[in-house]
Amino acid sequence: MSTYYKKSPIRLKWYLSHWKGYVVNREWLSERERYFAVIFFKSLKRLDQEELIFLKEKYYTDIPSKSNIETDLIETYKQHSDETMANQLGMDVKDYREKRVRLENKLKRIIEEVQQEQNLLITNEAEEFTLKAGKLYLKSYDMSFLGRISPDYVLTQDGKQAKIFHKDDESVDEFIFKLGMEKEPIKESEYDYIFNCVYHWKK
Repeated sequence: MSTYYKKSPIRLKWYLSHWKGYVVNREWLSERERYFAVIFFKSLKRLDQEELIFLKEKYYTDIPSKSNIETDLIETYKQHSDETMANQLGMDVKDYREKRVRLENKLKRIIEEVQQEQNLLITNEAEEFTLKAGKLYLKSYDMSFLGRISPDYVLTQDGKQAKIFHKDDESVDEFIFKLGMEKEPIKESEYDYIFNCVYHWKK
């Protein structure tokens, strides 16, 4: 079962180091990489043009950092130093760093929002999924003779033992609205790449 679409800590520097790699390797990204690339580029599109270019000039570099040992593709690129960028822009290093930190904090908040939106989109489009409450998955349940869900349902911590539901299953809503459970997709849906902001920089 794939798990990378779940709520995960936002490692902004990790996203920024993969920026160029997502672009140059766009035709060879794994499904996991596409998930993160979509979140990242959707988030970049919510920045102002000046903010986007400010971060791009520091992180979207031609300095290779890490390659994939299996594909030999360059995945990450090194950033320019604050001193280099401040000198290039004619700014005091302290002022440059303060502006960078402010913009990065803004981008991190945006990524958190976009990740939640993307997870919801994936969940709503999923054809198959399991139901869970916290760390517990619904394993099985019975229906009463009145067509209601019996309260004697079984939960498990092992996601592999969880009951698989289909999109048109009418019992799902009762578990979600009455018991507070949530969907966890088994397979992520297909989605388009969001690369327009990379090539056009909001011109």
